[in-house]
Amino acid sequence: MPKPDDNGVIDISHRAWSELDPTFWEYRTTLLTFNASFNNIGPSLSGGVGELIYLRELDLSCNKIDAIPQEIGRCIRLKKLRVNGNQLESLPCEIQGCQLLEELYVSENALHELPPEIGTLHVLKTVKAQNNQLKKLPPELSDCISIEDIDCSGNKHLEMIPEKLRTDTKLIMWICEMHKNNREKITELSTANMELEDYARQSDEEKLKLKDEVARLKKIESVLIAERPERYLKAVETVSKVCVIS
Repeated sequence: MPKPDDNGVIDISHRAWSELDPTFWEYRTTLLTFNASFNNIGPSLSGGVGELIYLRELDLSCNKIDAIPQEIGRCIRLKKLRVNGNQLESLPCEIQGCQLLEELYVSENALHELPPEIGTLHVLKTVKAQNNQLKKLPPELSDCISIEDIDCSGNKHLEMIPEKLRTDTKLIMWICEMHKNNREKITELSTANMELEDYARQSDEEKLKLKDEVARLKKIESVLIAERPERYLKAVETVSKVCVIS
């Protein structure tokens, strides 16, 4: 079983591995670079990779992996992640735990989207996501202030970014920022609309209450009118006159 060399490197690329031996995860403090590219690893990757808390570079490119475990977020010192050339349809949102990530290579997969949590990776410089099934980019990508290179070419369903601009990092970031700002405005408008609808509903409820109160008061008025002292006074006056005559 390969062990980390003096530089903390294990390279098992091009060796027809179909799965990774759990023994690799035991090198949690000594394994810094792990290259397992160009094998037959898949369809899933063991969550044991989360044990590699000192890992700086992970290369799993050109395998048959269809899912990256959530535990990848525990690799808090990871700077470079290569998972291009696999069968991934999504990335776990836990990738936000890799706060030192600088390079992300996810091209040649079947990704439909990138997680919005990618926007929390403020030292991310490179995102290679070409030749996937991306329908949109997360607007939060505009929060990655260190981005230098984005490539999302070869995504035929990506209407958000014009085809000729899918390698233009500055324009991609600008478009993402516009989408983010517009979404925030839509959220504000939706909130305001909900508040107005709530106010209108309360107003209607108050109107109904007032209408019921008016009806109740009218009933009371009718009773009071029927019982007002006019008849009583006339009766008293008549009695008084009779008494005087007597």
